[in-house]
Amino acid sequence: MTNNKQIYDYTVLLEKESDGGYHAFCPILKGCHSQGDSFEEAIENITEAIELYLESLRADNQPIPREDLIVKPLSILEGTLMGMIQDIGIDRKTFFELIKKQK
Repeated sequence: MTNNKQIYDYTVLLEKESDGGYHAFCPILKGCHSQGDSFEEAIENITEAIELYLESLRADNQPIPREDLIVKPLSILEGTLMGMIQDIGIDRKTFFELIKKQK
């Protein structure tokens, strides 16, 4: 008997909860969320949730999503955009209307 198991690599995001514990989710698998009281428990739980999600897709003859997610941390300097808007002498609403017209 051969082992035809496929390995899937997915990004999971974990957020600390204000009341303790962690919320974990997999962005590419819509609705695939879990939680845990500790970081390790949240990882175990989201791993199980992903496994069950994939089993459900297979049972329904649905394709298994391949991840194409790009994670790019950004550094944002607070207040810079609004300062620039004020410097050029237009109000915020007008600025964003001009941006929409450029799309």
